[in-house]
Amino acid sequence: MGSETVRRSVDVVDEAGERYLRALCQEQGVTMERVGVRTPDAMLLVALIGAAATVSFVVERWHDRLRGGQVIDLRPEAERVAYRDPGLAYGYVVVRAVDGTVTVHVHELPSQTLEVVKVVVDALTGMTGKGAQEVARLARESVDGRASVEVDGP
Repeated sequence: MGSETVRRSVDVVDEAGERYLRALCQEQGVTMERVGVRTPDAMLLVALIGAAATVSFVVERWHDRLRGGQVIDLRPEAERVAYRDPGLAYGYVVVRAVDGTVTVHVHELPSQTLEVVKVVVDALTGMTGKGAQEVARLARESVDGRASVEVDGP
């Protein structure tokens, strides 16, 4: 029994988004066609064509990307420990430690970025009050080479 082929339309806001979506489609074997440009906001409209389950996976990852990067705030006074920030690029995790900031940049295939981010979140959310060096050490261990980790602070 073959998979049903579907066609879904998606809005793309910028060139970086188009590159990400194109890479994800190529990785998953989904065809991406430019349909046109919507006005007045000049968003690009593309069609995704492929097996129903695969197109659904691509659309799910696309929508997740639009939510932005992940922030983990480990300072004792933080109101929220983990949240997404649309102003932060997808594939980045910024960790605010008590004495500095740790930035994790995921270098995996587009379909695996969310998985790596989840590993980092799971590893670090219980470290409230810890310093940047300790947070960075645990972040490096958790990503196991699938992301870069930089420290800004002592």
